[in-house]
Amino acid sequence: MYLITSGSAVITWIILNVTAWKNHWDPYPFILLNLMLSFQAAYTAPIVMMSQNRAGDIDRKRAQQDLDCDLQAFL
Repeated sequence: MYLITSGSAVITWIILNVTAWKNHWDPYPFILLNLMLSFQAAYTAPIVMMSQNRAGDIDRKRAQQDLDCDLQAFL
């Protein structure tokens, strides 16, 4: 859902800037749009990395529990 919303916002931004009769608030290279997307990436990257680290910790604990269970079953 987030990707659809974000993608449609970018497409709307570009269409409105290209088809504006007067006052293109962000002309063709779309520098303001580029700046906003860079800010979004800057605060999204640490959140994604934290969730990956958390998922790695959970997987590591689950693997340890499986190993302990297998060792007990073997004995």
